[in-house]
Amino acid sequence: MSCHECAARGGAPRPATAVCSGCGAGTCPEHTHETVDVVRASSVGNPVERRTRRLTCTACSRVEPVVAAGSR
Repeated sequence: MSCHECAARGGAPRPATAVCSGCGAGTCPEHTHETVDVVRASSVGNPVERRTRRLTCTACSRVEPVVAAGSR
């Protein structure tokens, strides 16, 4: 699989090393954005928090802060 961002910009095809969790596009290291999500789960008397990694493409990483702000 090749990086969708590189192909869309008319650049040389580069191998994808990640898949965007937002749209499913393949991305190379240059176009992969990593953020940390905190997942909260609750069982009886035992709340649990764990950190997970979220990988997104350039387009989805630009849209996510706007979507999150609109859901408040």
